[in-house]
Amino acid sequence: MVKNSKTLKLVVCMSLIVALAISALSLSVRATYENTHNNTGNQASDIVGIASTQVGYGEGGDGYTKYGDWYGLPYSDWCAMFVSWCANQAGVSTDTFPSFALCSAGADWFMSQGRFHYAGDYQPQAGDLIFYSSWGNIYHVGLVTGSDDYNVYSIEGNYNEAVYNVSYPLSYGDILGYATPNYSKAALTTTVAEPEPEPEEEEPAYVEEEDEEDTTASEEAVRFDDEDEDDTEVVSEVETASEEPEETDSEEVTEESKTESKPERTVKALTGDVNGDDVVDSADALLIQRYLAGNLDEEAETFIFLNADADASGEIDVADALTVLEMSVA
Repeated sequence: MVKNSKTLKLVVCMSLIVALAISALSLSVRATYENTHNNTGNQASDIVGIASTQVGYGEGGDGYTKYGDWYGLPYSDWCAMFVSWCANQAGVSTDTFPSFALCSAGADWFMSQGRFHYAGDYQPQAGDLIFYSSWGNIYHVGLVTGSDDYNVYSIEGNYNEAVYNVSYPLSYGDILGYATPNYSKAALTTTVAEPEPEPEEEEPAYVEEEDEEDTTASEEAVRFDDEDEDDTEVVSEVETASEEPEETDSEEVTEESKTESKPERTVKALTGDVNGDDVVDSADALLIQRYLAGNLDEEAETFIFLNADADASGEIDVADALTVLEMSVA
């Protein structure tokens, strides 16, 4: 009888421990993955940035998600509510991006607005929605982060019960098509760019004054040469004599400039210029996404990612691709 009571107590204690562990896990899931993205006004870029802060979030043991809680269905399938939540966080109007919990309802709305493109007829862009269907049933939706000639990249909620970075071939049979919300593209970059030209305008002003003095001096020299032929010969002899040391000086300068030009190139290397073409654009963001998806060989990985850590976080992730996209828009 004593043994049975001890066994019962042990079972009760173990049950309590398991229950506490499950509740703690559920609370930790609900408390993490805050939206740390600062909106820029470019809504296509903002919605991708917000989604990237959620990668890794997983639903609770009871199926709870904060996206469903926000929508009013905390324990339901949540891929559509995830993208709707991201749009809400980005400040996108429901006239542009309706909140929806049923994938087919979202696809139907964009189709009715003439903002839907079937797979194969359109190159998906960052901020688009990707819809999946099978046997006429639209069963899943994700948020496109970019595409290349072969693959489409996305962030998707309720993918294996969590938020994941996903990539599929553009020819993947379950891709029904892409919705293209009419996002606002007003970026907050002009206010930063305005004060930059002011110091640049002041510097050439002094140079121009010096040039004017030099030109007037040269004009006086020309007039003086025209008056006296003998003097012109002297001047010409002086000029020819002075040309020889100038050539040696120019050679020394060119040699110095060559040696100095090498460190200048390294300094001019653009953060975010992943492919080394001296331009930061969407092609650099796509290379980062291909790297994250494992679609590059080792040689390419070691070569192109010298400047891939665009946000200086110490690691290469989707946030770097987003930063590059924002830089290319700016």
